Amino acid sequence: MAKEPETPEKQEQQEQPAAKSGAKSLVVGIALLAALMVGSASAAVMIASLALRPAEAVTPAGAEPDAEASIDPSEEPADPVTYEMEDPLIVNVRETQQRRFLSVKPVFTVASAKDLATLQKDEVDLKHVLITVLKSKTLEQLDDPQIANTLSREIQEQLNAKLDVGNIITKVQFTQLVVQ
Repeated sequence: MAKEPETPEKQEQQEQPAAKSGAKSLVVGIALLAALMVGSASAAVMIASLALRPAEAVTPAGAEPDAEASIDPSEEPADPVTYEMEDPLIVNVRETQQRRFLSVKPVFTVASAKDLATLQKDEVDLKHVLITVLKSKTLEQLDDPQIANTLSREIQEQLNAKLDVGNIITKVQFTQLVVQ
């Protein structure tokens, strides 16, 4: 039996199923890839949420929570409170040939409202320490780009030592720091 020569129509009919099969496998491949990506993203979110939990909240599987480790809500630390001086504090800059001034408006962060009351009660000591630290700086020191950080650290350390009630001041920042 002789084989009939294939006509162009028969060749097209044979190629169509192969093209349809290739398109189907492409669609299936894309769907599998999308499912894999969604699964990976949800796994990453779950891992991140576990990592962001406080250490006290996570207990190993099968372990009993420690009764002593539970936190009493009345002992939780209070939210930090800030105290900003109403008027800027202005002092002379040390060792200058001309009249130069330093104007600052500090903001103090304390751990609780109780510490804020202590800070406000000792406002005279607070201003005295501020003036002492600020007047000790030369114009060259004040030109340092890190002067705000340096002043913050020095003022915080000296105020906590002077107020003699522990480290109630947790941060010192400036809303104004101008040399004129």
